[in-house]
Order: sequence, then structure tokens, then C-alpha cells
Amino acid sequence: MAPERISAAKAWVAAKAEELDVLRFEQLLGRARRILPTDPREAVTSLEEALALWSGSPLSDLSEAASLTGEIARLNELRVSAVEDLLGAHEAGRDCRTGKRGGSHYS
Repeated sequence: MAPERISAAKAWVAAKAEELDVLRFEQLLGRARRILPTDPREAVTSLEEALALWSGSPLSDLSEAASLTGEIARLNELRVSAVEDLLGAHEAGRDCRTGKRGGSHYS
């Protein structure tokens, strides 16, 4: 995989996805979303691995940089959507085991 480029305060960093948590997170999230319809259990594994990379706020050591405000907000939104995806993947996995199709377990 070609190295990604990330700009922070006018400095460029070239790294492979597996070398930076934020890139690895996005890679795992993308994989989980691709396989969710056909393999919810594997999607759960990818989502849990992605979310395990988080500790605290994204780019917290660079949070004072005004130029990163949008990226920090985007990453926070991505984290929330990953948690929502994880809940959906858990439900899809239960539905596969029970033979249910859609609907809520609470109705």
C-alpha cells in the first residue's frame, strides 16, 4: 500500500496505514463496512480492533492547531459512526444466528 500523507502545522508525514493509528482505524472501519452485509461477525472483529486504537481525543497533542479543527471533528464523527456500526454489526450477527430479518429486539 502506498504511504498516505498527513499535514499537521505545515509538516508532512509519509506513513503506511499500519504505522499511524488514525490511518489504521480508517482502514479497519472501511473493511468492516465492506464485509458487514456478508460477514457480521468478522465486521465486529474489525470494528472492535479499530475502536481499540482510540484513547482520548483524536490528535490531542495537536488540538491547539486551528488548522486541525475540522479534521479533529471529522475523526470524532467517524468514531461515533464506528460505534453505531458496531452495534448494528452485533445485531446483524444475532439476526443471522436466530434467523430474524430486521426489526428490533425490543418490540
